[in-house]
Amino acid sequence: VRKILNGKKLDFIFIDGDHTYEGAKKDFELYKQFIKPNGVVGFHDIVVHTKESVCDVFRFWNEIKKKYRHKEIVHGWNKKMGGIGLLFM
Repeated sequence: VRKILNGKKLDFIFIDGDHTYEGAKKDFELYKQFIKPNGVVGFHDIVVHTKESVCDVFRFWNEIKKKYRHKEIVHGWNKKMGGIGLLFM
């Protein structure tokens, strides 16, 4: 990514990876360096999922959102899936 961007910064990235806590955290830590000041990082699946889904993005989201201005786009917190979280860097 660093080579492709060649010093340029991005306005927006969207993290929709392996959906584990560790995966979401690692993706954020790896790619936040490529975001412009005032850029946005989006996360998919911020709603608490069923235990069977093995989706733990919500755990990382609930930690990281406290450190940034953020917006949550959710159509029903009780749906057990989905949701978009935006961090304003």
